[in-house]
Amino acid sequence: MNKSPVIAVLSAYLILTTFIAQAFCLKSDTRIYISPSQICRTEYAPSVEFTIHVVVENVSQMKILSFNLSYNPQVISYRGHLLEYSENLESIQFTVKDQSGFLFVNISLEDDLTCINVTNIVAVTFHVLKRGRTFINLTVLQIEDSAGNPLPYTSFSGYFSNLNPYDLNEDGKIDIMDVAIVAYSLGSYPGHPRWNPDADVNGDGEVDIRDVVLVASYFGSY
Repeated sequence: MNKSPVIAVLSAYLILTTFIAQAFCLKSDTRIYISPSQICRTEYAPSVEFTIHVVVENVSQMKILSFNLSYNPQVISYRGHLLEYSENLESIQFTVKDQSGFLFVNISLEDDLTCINVTNIVAVTFHVLKRGRTFINLTVLQIEDSAGNPLPYTSFSGYFSNLNPYDLNEDGKIDIMDVAIVAYSLGSYPGHPRWNPDADVNGDGEVDIRDVVLVASYFGSY
């Protein structure tokens, strides 16, 4: 049974618009980024591990990809990695300089990779050493097609923090020093000589007894 003219036109329209959308996406910059982009949880105490993924999206004819990851080696350390994309892998180089907080990855594919959807490339697991914060900087060194032409891209780094928001001096615990920071700024507001925005822990534009009580209520925690 033949399709009605309306259904035939709609089908043709959907096919055409899908093709145009894909073609448009593939002409835009490749996205390479860290996922999740932020890990900010006090539960990630020292000795806990977490994993980030280096991800590409909207890739067109990628043959070679190389990049660095850098981080604060006083806060986190390298634990291991897993190559998540290996369908047509030609070669991979993975170099770790953990004491310097540095990882280098170079991937070469047998066939060009073209895909619009999110594709995980490498998973990297870190070990938490102490309370603190660090950027997980992603620096793309090379991204090329099989002819050696550089591909336009946009990259995004990641961020890790396991600090408690009430740990005002960021020493890994909430103690009398944090309470003292708030107490010193008590009664202040923006423009006041003792104003400290960090001491305004409830964000109401002034440092008052409520801020002192809030920090004191977390006394002894991490």
